[in-house]
Amino acid sequence: MASSHNPWAPIADLMSGFVVIVLVLFAAAVSIPKFKPPPPIPVVDPLRVQEERREQFLNTLGENLAEYQELGMVSFDRKDRVLEFEDVSFGVGSACLTEDAEAAVQSVSHVISKQLENDQQLTIHIEGHTDPRPVPKLTNACGWFADNTQLSTLRAANVRQHISAKVSRETLARLPVTGWGSDRLRNKQVPNAPENRRVELHFVWTSTSGTAD
Repeated sequence: MASSHNPWAPIADLMSGFVVIVLVLFAAAVSIPKFKPPPPIPVVDPLRVQEERREQFLNTLGENLAEYQELGMVSFDRKDRVLEFEDVSFGVGSACLTEDAEAAVQSVSHVISKQLENDQQLTIHIEGHTDPRPVPKLTNACGWFADNTQLSTLRAANVRQHISAKVSRETLARLPVTGWGSDRLRNKQVPNAPENRRVELHFVWTSTSGTAD
């Protein structure tokens, strides 16, 4: 009697099992999300961030002073980083700031003091200047003065006083005051010109190497 055994059956079963395994592996591969490497961490340049913050500080100064620039009370040279209080900021022969000049100082004092506290490399040199006309006598107008050097120093010191009210004691050393009197006339052709009577704030950043930026 002939055998009914099919010799191909084991092979067919083996192939069927292989196909099932392949299908299972394929389904698993499709269902598992592909691995994606994490995005690269952006490299932050601290010097660039620092410079951007300083530029923003200068921008804010200019914006806050726009009203007073239009009135001709102050000028702001952003390129040279110099803020200047013009002659009209003080009474004639006086170290007292006018009411409008005090408002101008107050409009930027918070911004300046905050920058001084947060940026240890910033120094603001406050310099007073006068024309060469002599002071006629010992005068007391927001401080005693007997000559132009003392008058220019007092004017610069009174500007500093408004700013320093919002800074810590440790920061005061970075708000030096100098009175030049008439030693640095801007208009030498007309010594008594208004532009020779001024108080300047020079914003100077010192790098880690000790040199000014």
